[in-house]
Amino acid sequence: MGRVVSEALAERYPGQVFAAGRRLKEAQAFSEETGGRVLPLRIDLLSPRDSRADLEDARVVVMCAESDDESFPRACIEAKSHYVDVSATHEHILEVETLRDFAREQGVVAVMNVGLAPGLTNLLARFVKERLEEVERIDIDILLGLGEAHGLHGMQWTLERVGRPFSVMTARGPVSVRGFMDPKQTRFPGPYGQRTTYRFDFSDQHALPATLGVPEVSTRMCFDSKWATLLFAMMAKTRLARVTERLGAARVNAASGLFRLGSEDCVVRAEAFGRKPNGPSSASAVIAGEREVRATGLVAGYVAERLYEEALPADVFHIEQVCEPRPVFDRLEPHGYRFEFSDGEG
Repeated sequence: MGRVVSEALAERYPGQVFAAGRRLKEAQAFSEETGGRVLPLRIDLLSPRDSRADLEDARVVVMCAESDDESFPRACIEAKSHYVDVSATHEHILEVETLRDFAREQGVVAVMNVGLAPGLTNLLARFVKERLEEVERIDIDILLGLGEAHGLHGMQWTLERVGRPFSVMTARGPVSVRGFMDPKQTRFPGPYGQRTTYRFDFSDQHALPATLGVPEVSTRMCFDSKWATLLFAMMAKTRLARVTERLGAARVNAASGLFRLGSEDCVVRAEAFGRKPNGPSSASAVIAGEREVRATGLVAGYVAERLYEEALPADVFHIEQVCEPRPVFDRLEPHGYRFEFSDGEG
């Protein structure tokens, strides 16, 4: 993902983008691949204060790795660098939100929920919400292809949430649900058609009730492979998910090759249910393309550009609070991501 973000930004700002990580040699090799359009830098996320001078030189920092706490975003805000975070973990986003007053004091903008899911899902939710007069609920559904090579951390993150309980807001108040349970039928465009999607703990559904003023938001997902989706649903009902989680990083990485049998497709869909002046209605919107990681990187690059070039109020935001949906959708279109919209009465 860091490669995608760096390359996207380097097209616009060659020689001003730094790929930063703990292993400088990897960053140097990547820099050579780009012909010097991306430059190398060593930053250890576990010791951000050691890199204070580098952070102070940066106008925008894009965080492409999952952080254990708020120490790195705090270091960025302290250095007065704007901050973009692609994390999908609700608990981490809550930690960054505790820095809101600090960000205001420092004159820093931090944007969370950036990527495909969350990110594009948030923007699709805002788009369909704005098509109705009143909205009662928004359903978000995600289809991910298993053919894409995902990072080890991403696979572990997913397995940890299969069967795990989490709380969501409904019209009746908070309700506890479990990952890869509570199925519903969803119609996706193209070859996939009617599919069964399951609850999953993406952070978008936690933020959107407050940012959009919608009583109820739910996020569900499935894979392009029906049998893999069913397997994950079975894991959620048993203790198999916990056993797999305890296998360790190396074994999970080795086993992941067994699942890499599908496509690289990714489809995100949001549907709002509510009312128009003439009665009950709904509105749905879809973005479909290939490679979840590329979509996430392109969206993160777009947000970083905005923070680099525009003066926004200092605060901690979610993407739907600072970005209009259509310009982001338009940015993705040349890369093969298709946008579709429909509304219905009754």
